[in-house]
Amino acid sequence: MLLFHRKEDESAESIIFKELTNVSHGNPGVATEIWNKWLEYPLIKTSSMNSDFGDIDLDGTGAFVLCIVLSMGHIKKEELEIIMKRSHNVDEITINKILFEILNQNLIVRNDEYYRVKPEKLYVVIKYLEKIRLVW
Repeated sequence: MLLFHRKEDESAESIIFKELTNVSHGNPGVATEIWNKWLEYPLIKTSSMNSDFGDIDLDGTGAFVLCIVLSMGHIKKEELEIIMKRSHNVDEITINKILFEILNQNLIVRNDEYYRVKPEKLYVVIKYLEKIRLVW
């Protein structure tokens, strides 16, 4: 764990905040979301954060759906269906399959009827979409 590898003059708080800054890449909104996930009073559980930057495995249509979710901030499935039917002529079954794949890769979360990129995966998603040139 992080605290076992600290310098003698380094406090536990400074180590936690350094890790929080690293994981959030300096984004205060993302840092707040991650902090709230880590904090289980009276403990801070950084183990709940998986900072795995493993490869995202999506086809072109799946990557486009992920890009839409990212660019919209949050989106209803019905809105996504309208966009995908107009742009890619994709049916509801295919959209369900794509959303399942993206959810299964732990990149997005469903809150009520909205889908959004998980705050702790924001940087990973952006880097992936930059790599495949869907965002720049």
